[in-house]
Amino acid sequence: MAKVSTRPELNEKKEGISLAGIGNATIANLTTDLAKTFFTREENKPATKGYIQTLLSKTKERFFRVVNIPVRNDGAVAYYDF
Repeated sequence: MAKVSTRPELNEKKEGISLAGIGNATIANLTTDLAKTFFTREENKPATKGYIQTLLSKTKERFFRVVNIPVRNDGAVAYYDF
């Protein structure tokens, strides 16, 4: 018969890292990342560095063509002065 100590610090069992625990954590992280990717709309996803650089290079131009205004009879196109 095993003797139980009256001192509580001797009765505590230390938990260690197990392979099953690592596997469960990995599966949970992959599932969460997949769900975030699947359920996040494209316009709500963070911008990439390349996208931001493209946007900044376009804003260095001064005039932008206004697409939703038709061309005038004399052929002049509407531009927006940035």
